[in-house]
Amino acid sequence: MTFVNQTPAPNRPPRSLRQKIGLCQWFHYQAHEDVLAAIDVLNDLGVHHLRTGISWADFLRPQGRQWYDWQMKTLRAADLHILLSVWHTPPSLA
Repeated sequence: MTFVNQTPAPNRPPRSLRQKIGLCQWFHYQAHEDVLAAIDVLNDLGVHHLRTGISWADFLRPQGRQWYDWQMKTLRAADLHILLSVWHTPPSLA
């Protein structure tokens, strides 16, 4: 038996779901435009929770700390709650 919902879907999920749902997005090193674009999409979707990561190897690159400082401050300024993961041990430390 197949059920088909004939009701048109709203543009946004119900408020109770939007308060709980989160998405995951990884940003490449110094991809500032991608961070800003993701914020726009998350705002359009009404999503306030984001899982992202810090590459330990990228953190140790030139300007790595500044990149992640900017990224985290920008995401928090957009009223996003961040679940952070740390990945990619630098080969020199592995």
